Amino acid sequence: AEALPTIDKTRLTGALTLNRAPAQLISDDPQVLARVIDAGRVMLAADTLGAAQNMLDQAVEYANQREQFNRPIGSFQAVKHMCAEMAAGLEPCRAMVWYASHALDALP
Repeated sequence: AEALPTIDKTRLTGALTLNRAPAQLISDDPQVLARVIDAGRVMLAADTLGAAQNMLDQAVEYANQREQFNRPIGSFQAVKHMCAEMAAGLEPCRAMVWYASHALDALP
């Protein structure tokens, strides 16, 4: 395995090369392939939502720690509004990921 450099320090990323490893086709049905791709898309959306939530959490934590004029910058209305807008922007994304997950789970 070879480690790959990324800007994401929350997880390790790498490349794995298999030489002469036996492989077996699980299915050649296009519907099965479409289902696997759809599941991957839902997982990617959930992963991205988690990353966005983590960024919001870090921004709020920083706003509560960083001080200006002897007050945490998180106490200023403009900063509160920015954090609230970020949180409000995440909610439709969260609902979409939940809906997509339930829709995928409901497929036969």
